Amino acid sequence: MVGKLVIYWDYELQTGADQAISTKGKWDGNDDYKQTEKLLNVLNERGIKSTFAVVGICGLNGELPYHSPEQIKKMSDFGHDVGSHTFNHEYLPGISLEDLKKTLRKSKEVLEKVTGKKVVSFVPPHNQPLEFYGLSIELKKRKGISKIKQKDLIRILRELKYENYRINHWTPFRNKILKRFRSYNIRRKNGVTLINVCCADGFFKPAFDVVKHAVNTGNVGVVYGHPWALGSLGAQSMEAFMKFLDFLKPLIDSKKLEIVTAKDL
Repeated sequence: MVGKLVIYWDYELQTGADQAISTKGKWDGNDDYKQTEKLLNVLNERGIKSTFAVVGICGLNGELPYHSPEQIKKMSDFGHDVGSHTFNHEYLPGISLEDLKKTLRKSKEVLEKVTGKKVVSFVPPHNQPLEFYGLSIELKKRKGISKIKQKDLIRILRELKYENYRINHWTPFRNKILKRFRSYNIRRKNGVTLINVCCADGFFKPAFDVVKHAVNTGNVGVVYGHPWALGSLGAQSMEAFMKFLDFLKPLIDSKKLEIVTAKDL
């Protein structure tokens, strides 16, 4: 039995910084760029492949802090999976189906032009909308039913030839109250692979628990972070990430754990 782990990085440059609420003023697009350069070197040295969820506008020709097509090309050239994080980091629960299709198509086109490869992975900003007992809800802004339904999002992803989607199946009782963080089997819906978020962003105890569960069950664990945060303190710091990689190494060496990209699944 071999567990699998997908490590995602949500790459947003200044567009993400402009929209930040809790981290407003704590980082900018230059921080995201500089920490990504360090991250790519660390991943390359360790032989670890990740999935980078990239905001499409970052791939347009232009200068930092909003644009860096050459860094996105570098991600791809290093063997990482470059996926879409929408074009302009749109908050999906509040937009129309027409605008959803536009942002998914435009980001895909821009990123495929930059990398020269097919973009098949998708990550929604803020992990919204949430999937909760068949309902599509959102908890960031309006706190209610999402205008975008999961079934419509999945259908449009399929139409635009995306193959996988990082989906947030909300489990507040198990995660927030019982503090039990687990991995999941992947699901297929309308031709799209659904890859469940397993814990909040960062490389802290819940991330370790997710990996242990994946190893014990043969499921797929998901952890994620933001490159800019590697330069900060806390669960997403470079120190925390390096400790996480050290934890993974013996599991990988003993073939109990395989690091994969979303595209691999």
